Amino acid sequence: LRVRNLTILRLLKGSGIRESELVGLELKDLFLNEEIPYIKIVGKGKYREIEARDVLLTNDAKVALEEWLEERGKLEGVGNLNAVFITKKIKRMTESDVRKLFEHASGKQVTPHMMRHWFGTVAAKVGGVAFAQQQLGHTSMSTTINNYANGSYGMKDILANM
Repeated sequence: LRVRNLTILRLLKGSGIRESELVGLELKDLFLNEEIPYIKIVGKGKYREIEARDVLLTNDAKVALEEWLEERGKLEGVGNLNAVFITKKIKRMTESDVRKLFEHASGKQVTPHMMRHWFGTVAAKVGGVAFAQQQLGHTSMSTTINNYANGSYGMKDILANM
């Protein structure tokens, strides 16, 4: 499960998704073979597939997911479980599981939400506030503006090299 744990860290760092969005990921939500890989997220306050947003992935997040999916495929008992992230007992991970993982690894020094803020800061600086807003799933631009600095240049090459 070391690969899973590192993948969680790398995905949070490389996408800015919430821990609730992470544990809700299903295999059908992964689009890793696209020119710019992405995941489909039904975010906070949203309940229908039609409300989902596409979240672009850094190259590192894409590679991490591919590594985890390879390991996940070797686990016995996964069967029809569609959850991307599973526990040792082959059940869908919960938000609590993710927080415990971070507490154990960092002694409560780093939280999953800190990874979201880190990503939001970087995304706003290098891709602009509108890009950060879309990635983070903020309904209001003012939420993004109030929390993250502005940047001005494109993300395609940056995502590929992160």
